[in-house]
Amino acid sequence: MFVACHTAGGREIKTALPAGIEVVVPAPADYLSRYETTYADLEPDAREADAFIGWTAPTGILEIAEKLKILSWLHVGVDDLRQIGAFSLLAQRKTKLANIAEANAIAIAEHMMLMLALAKNAIIKHQIAVDGRSSFPVWGMKAGDRRRQHRRPCRKARKGVRYARPGSTSKQKSRRR
Repeated sequence: MFVACHTAGGREIKTALPAGIEVVVPAPADYLSRYETTYADLEPDAREADAFIGWTAPTGILEIAEKLKILSWLHVGVDDLRQIGAFSLLAQRKTKLANIAEANAIAIAEHMMLMLALAKNAIIKHQIAVDGRSSFPVWGMKAGDRRRQHRRPCRKARKGVRYARPGSTSKQKSRRR
């Protein structure tokens, strides 16, 4: 069996497969992205490959891979293959297609939890709670301001009259003793 493995981790895949399977791994290149593989890079191996493991399938590469039995697509989805019309070609040749569905599910869930925590200021509120300060409301108030906020003078304040309590009206005054 001949496997064309066009990915940076091809050397690890090569050691994991059983003996007797010929694995072609790309030579180190000067490009930075796994998506920069071109038709010219894949064409020599694609004609003889029984299996293909990779990130990209440039237009025309699947058409010349007539011996292909399995395509291992290293993406979560297969939309890229649908766009280049690979589904009908793979079905016509009875070629199996594998992808890595749900490979990043936990990492994406953790990322979303962090984004929600940042949006709700959870880290700041946690630190306020650890410090023993009041966190309601967080915006623009200091810890002691909450008590002073509710101690507003009555409408008709006179000398010797206390501040009204929250929810009380100006008629409900208490006298100092």
